[in-house]
Amino acid sequence: MPFLQGYVYPVEDLQPLHDLLKEWNLECTYQTLLDELIDLKILAIRKVDYHTNELLKNYPLGIKILFSNNLEKWQNSKKIIFYDITASNYFGQKTFSRKTFFSHIYKSWRNFK
Repeated sequence: MPFLQGYVYPVEDLQPLHDLLKEWNLECTYQTLLDELIDLKILAIRKVDYHTNELLKNYPLGIKILFSNNLEKWQNSKKIIFYDITASNYFGQKTFSRKTFFSHIYKSWRNFK
């Protein structure tokens, strides 16, 4: 992972990111995501086709298509989970840390598909 002064990569995302890519059978992209400082938050907000082509420019088209398809499904499922977590916080039930939040998203995505 590259060092960029003033930026701290969220190391708590390393394992959930790896697990997510493993679930998609796209572990081959893990190092590329790390090299480009892509964490779960960035995956959640990125534009699927535009950024995938840039990120995976050295990969075969099939890998890009699989990555885009899985990312789009994951992003859509994340929106549902984010709403649930926000509603829980609003009603004073449970506050989630960043690690718990993304872990919850990943586990819910696995159940969603």
